[in-house]
Amino acid sequence: LREEDGVASSWAPVTSGVPQGSILYRTCSVCDLYKRSSKCTTRAALYADDTKVYKSIKSEDDCQILQHALTSLECWSHDNNLDFNQSKCKVLTITRKKTPLVHVYHMNSKELLRVDKEKDLGVCVSANFS
Repeated sequence: LREEDGVASSWAPVTSGVPQGSILYRTCSVCDLYKRSSKCTTRAALYADDTKVYKSIKSEDDCQILQHALTSLECWSHDNNLDFNQSKCKVLTITRKKTPLVHVYHMNSKELLRVDKEKDLGVCVSANFS
């Protein structure tokens, strides 16, 4: 239901999930996503409709674990009709190592863009925290 110029829109059936933009939409999405991410050995930071998935990477096995978490979240989002915006999904490696372990991560069978810095909630975060 939406109101515009004092006139209410007509009712529409909701076939799945919670209508986007409603108060419950974000609450339910975040709760379910948190439950999903807590099954992984990775960590997730959630704010409104932003999701950050991260893990300390010390070996190729850690890279595979992180990729598995991304695939798991991808499946969850598809099952709940809440697909991630692929153009906003990026990889940022934060390290002091001169030769960090670099792995190519994918979502929806597409390679995620690797960046050296990213603006997050108004704060610019760089690969070396400079």
